[in-house]
Amino acid sequence: MLFKQLFACAELSIEEKAYQLSTEILIISLNNAAVIHCIRNIAYNCRDALQFMKDTGVKGGSMAGSTILMVDDEAEIIQLMSIYFNNEGYKLLQASNGLEALEILQSQPVDLIVLDLMMPKMDGLQACMKIRETNPIPIIMLSAKGQDIDKISGLSIGADDYVTKPFNPLELIARIKSQLRRMNQFNAAAVNANEIHIENVVINIASHTVTVDQQEIKLTPREFALLHMLAVNRGMVLSMDRIYEEVWNEPFMESKNSIMVHIRKLREKIEPNPREPRIIKTVWGIGYKIESDLKARGE
Repeated sequence: MLFKQLFACAELSIEEKAYQLSTEILIISLNNAAVIHCIRNIAYNCRDALQFMKDTGVKGGSMAGSTILMVDDEAEIIQLMSIYFNNEGYKLLQASNGLEALEILQSQPVDLIVLDLMMPKMDGLQACMKIRETNPIPIIMLSAKGQDIDKISGLSIGADDYVTKPFNPLELIARIKSQLRRMNQFNAAAVNANEIHIENVVINIASHTVTVDQQEIKLTPREFALLHMLAVNRGMVLSMDRIYEEVWNEPFMESKNSIMVHIRKLREKIEPNPREPRIIKTVWGIGYKIESDLKARGE
């Protein structure tokens, strides 16, 4: 029973439980050398993976659904890692050299690359440099070269991590989780940097789109520029002349009516009750503002 539990935990990368079970089996199997050798290897692998996760802060979650491109001319290594990737819920794409890897990247979405250094046709260093010209995807370099200068070379040309062969599969899985988590956090931060949330309104700066209650609304370029200007200056009263000169890109010459018409149209599109606006406030005699304390709904 302990054996079944152990191998199930090891296959699922439940490292802590597998390590505990392997210790129990070792205690009751002291007279069987073959069992001891097998279980000790599992225990050491789990122990090393646990130590790596403790050192790096990586948790056991697998980030299931991610696509991993493994580039290695040793088919046995890819075959071994495919078992671990499958257990983690990863989709595996494979290539035997850098040229094949580049072709796959052009045709399929990939979340992370495990890239061997020494390969025919195009080696890992050349492939990494080529990938880095256009793609910030996480890259973990694999190599039998374990000297510091080799690691420095790999990291300096764009690799995010470096694992020396022969390696512990569980450690590689832990490093993959770490890189995927870091990339997800980076992507989330990038999305937040491109979006402004005010109540139920989301302004996407990169795509020049605005949604209200998750429904996209149509704004003219000038309406978008006006809303964006007010949003990035939340808490500040923007005068009529400043608004006109920045949005219309012309000198202000008694153009209050144009601004007022655009504000009215904006309110009709984003305010629940345009006659009692909550978002775009009028400061009589001066201009308009969006209050600084307005946050995304639910915060």
